[in-house]
Amino acid sequence: MRRVVIAQVALLCAMSATVGHASPGGLDVLSSYQKIWGSAECEVSGDIFVPPDYAGTSVHKTYQGSYSEEGPWNGARLLAGVEPYRPWLYAWSHMDALYAAVGSTALPFSEEPDFGEGYLDSVGPCANGHAQGYWDFRPHGRGLLLEIDVFGGIKEEYPPSELFPGDHEHPCESFAGDPLTIVLDDLTAGVRMYDFSGSGADFYMSFGGPGWHDGIWTAYYSVNPAHDYRLYVDMASTANDDGPWRGIVRAQVVPAPGGILLGALGMGCVRGLRRRGML
Repeated sequence: MRRVVIAQVALLCAMSATVGHASPGGLDVLSSYQKIWGSAECEVSGDIFVPPDYAGTSVHKTYQGSYSEEGPWNGARLLAGVEPYRPWLYAWSHMDALYAAVGSTALPFSEEPDFGEGYLDSVGPCANGHAQGYWDFRPHGRGLLLEIDVFGGIKEEYPPSELFPGDHEHPCESFAGDPLTIVLDDLTAGVRMYDFSGSGADFYMSFGGPGWHDGIWTAYYSVNPAHDYRLYVDMASTANDDGPWRGIVRAQVVPAPGGILLGALGMGCVRGLRRRGML
C-alpha cells in the first residue's frame, strides 16, 4: 500500500508541472501595434584621373535608402532594412510578439570609380533603425522573463540572414547614446512592473549588478494567467562614422520556478520507481 501511495504522489508531482503549464512558453496577444522605420545615407566624392590624358575629374554621388512598415501583430513579424553600400552602410529593424531589435552601421569607406583611376571617399555616413510598439497579452504560464541586450550578449545572427545575406554574423553592442524605453504593466491590477526611459549608457549605469550576465540584463516576474499585461518598447540604433551597433529587447512566458522544481522532483521519483519495478 505504501508503495502505491508513493507512486501516486510522484505521478501527481509530475502531472502538476506538465498539466499546470501545458503551454509554458505561450501567450495570447490581445491587441498590438508595431512600427519599424529607418534610413541610411552617405555622400561619396573624390577626384578621378581619366585616361588617356588623365585629366582630373571631380565626382560626387550619394548612396541612400529608407524603409517603413507598421501594423498590428498578426502572427507574422515585421522585418525590414536598407543597405545602400554593403557592408559598410546599413540599417534594419525587427519586431515580433514581445520582441524588438534594431541595428545600424555607417563606417567610412573608399571605392574605386567606375572609370579612371583614384578613389572615392565617403563623407558623413549615417544610418538609423527604429522599432516602436506595444503588445497587450495574456500569459499561459506564471512567469515572465524579460531580457535586454545592449552590450552584445545575445549570440545570434543579426541582422537576420535572409535580410542581408552574409557579413553580419557577429554580435555587437548598442551605441551608448541611443534612446531606449521599456514599460511593462499589469493592466488588470493597474500595476507598473517595470519602467525605464533613457539611453543605453543610462540603462547600464542604472541596472548594472545582479541582473547582468554575459552582457544581457534579465529579470523574472511572476504573472497571473488570468491577468492582461502590456509590454511597450521604443528603441533606436544610430550610427555616424561608426558601428556596427544593435540592441535587443525580448520577453517570454516561462514556467514559475516552483513549477520547474516540482516537475523535476516528480519526474525523478517516477524514474526511480520504474527502475525498482514499482510502476
